[in-house]
Amino acid sequence: MADNKIIGFVGSDKYEIILYLSRILYHLQKRVLLVDFSETRALTQSIPIPNLLRERDIYLEYRGVDFVRGGGYQVDMEKEYDYVFLDFGYNHNLLNSITCDSIVYVTDLQFHNAKRLNITNKHEGSHKYIVIKDVFMCKVTPDYILSELNQGATIKNVYIIEQDILDIKIKTNSQYSQKFNFEKLSKSMKTFLKDILIEFDANIDKIQIQSAYKKAERGV
Repeated sequence: MADNKIIGFVGSDKYEIILYLSRILYHLQKRVLLVDFSETRALTQSIPIPNLLRERDIYLEYRGVDFVRGGGYQVDMEKEYDYVFLDFGYNHNLLNSITCDSIVYVTDLQFHNAKRLNITNKHEGSHKYIVIKDVFMCKVTPDYILSELNQGATIKNVYIIEQDILDIKIKTNSQYSQKFNFEKLSKSMKTFLKDILIEFDANIDKIQIQSAYKKAERGV
């Protein structure tokens, strides 16, 4: 597919964001591949029988979305999909070796997570976004985190997602229920999910996204 989107995700725990986005895109009739290069393997631990993915040449289709562990990923796989989401964890060497249309840097308020993002002026052709999640009222503000990041690159947009106990519960349940039901997410998380999809592809309108979101959040 010539017009496919290759999206890299870098940073701390973000598997739920990738899963939610993949479900919405599925209901937009998009073919999606999720690739887990992360240190935690949290993404592929969220689907049944992840042991299948230990084989380098095997990927698993689950509920209309394909998953593969990083070792089994080959660049020519991209041709088969509308969207490829690559969870790099903090592996900047891998990030530097793969061309992405967009890179989403994810952190929370913890300083050690933010500093490891290592945002640089590499990847000049990629749109870059920063997501600061689990934000709560304290002395450490999102503005302070942004000021401390090594931002050697132009950032297209910054998203702030507030800490919400129900969001945390839904995120945790997604790894155990393996249904990815995300009804009742916080307003800031919902807004982010819808907005970032429009950033990825301006041809998707808000009405389409809203319809797909309603189906996806029910775990359909």
